Amino acid sequence: TGQTLEQPPAMRGNEGALQADASRKGMLQGYMLIIVGCLVFGAGLGLCAWAFWRPHGEIPDIEFGGNRIPKGDTRAYRATVLANGMQVLSIQDQNSLSTSFAMAVESGSFDDPDDLPGLMHFLEHMLFLGTAKYPDPQGFEQFVNMHGGAQNAFTAEEATVYYVELSTSAAGEGLDRFADFFRQPLFNESYVDQEVLAVDSEHAKNVQNPSWRLDAVLSSLANPQSPVSHFHTGNAQTLHELPKKVGRNVTA
Repeated sequence: TGQTLEQPPAMRGNEGALQADASRKGMLQGYMLIIVGCLVFGAGLGLCAWAFWRPHGEIPDIEFGGNRIPKGDTRAYRATVLANGMQVLSIQDQNSLSTSFAMAVESGSFDDPDDLPGLMHFLEHMLFLGTAKYPDPQGFEQFVNMHGGAQNAFTAEEATVYYVELSTSAAGEGLDRFADFFRQPLFNESYVDQEVLAVDSEHAKNVQNPSWRLDAVLSSLANPQSPVSHFHTGNAQTLHELPKKVGRNVTA
């Protein structure tokens, strides 16, 4: 008792060899994972580059079919270009109980004037507040809610996207109301302060998000002459206090 049993030298040598072999296998597996990861990342990057830089001609007036859609997709697709140059993609799903439509406007936060950061985001809010044909500022939201739908929008760097979903039975009037956003929005000055506060509230929420703060730091490192370096969300200072000091009307 009290004595420590030592392994024979031969056993200690075999154990060391096994450990070395396991270590080599572990390193080899690690290298293989790195290589596979690099290949997958490279393929993904190449696919993104192709999608972004491939030629974008006019969309032909065609119906999609054959190998252009998955075999299990029973929906009908049609792409066309209207007389005014607007590109349209229509999708028909016989099994759907609702209708959706969206509009992407090729103007985003990169188009903000230098002295009005957040203007495009503010205008996104204002479009929902009444049109010439449907002047009630709450009319669109009430109509969509009444027909079991939802609506929203977002302002990206180079585009602003509006979208809505509602019962198919109300699709005709819903589309007409939606389209009037882009025909004759009122930009009612009575609601400027309300929507400035809504934008300011969004900004206050965003600054609590670490990813938003990180994005802001990275953007601040860009060339000062580039819109990337600008403040894009907007707040009460940029959309109300500063314009008021210089007599600027944000809805003019």
